[in-house]
Amino acid sequence: MAESKSRSLYKLLKYKPSGPAAKAAIVAYLRGMLGLPGRTEIGYEQIRVTFKVKSDAPKEKLEELIDLAQKRSPAANSVMNPVPVSISLETK
Repeated sequence: MAESKSRSLYKLLKYKPSGPAAKAAIVAYLRGMLGLPGRTEIGYEQIRVTFKVKSDAPKEKLEELIDLAQKRSPAANSVMNPVPVSISLETK
């Protein structure tokens, strides 16, 4: 399903990138996550994603592609619009 979504975004813009790459940087509160004294927040302070795309498309079209990808990203949506989380234990 993810593959067809990607193709539809490219098809919508009528350009095909020839070398997409992405990198993500996550800044986390490790002290709280590890149970160490000091700052006790648990989670991410910042998430950054950068796309490197080699394409003949105009920059405006590539920016439109990134905007559409962000709007359709389940991960981005879940971070920006928190969803209920259920944690449970099952034993035999």
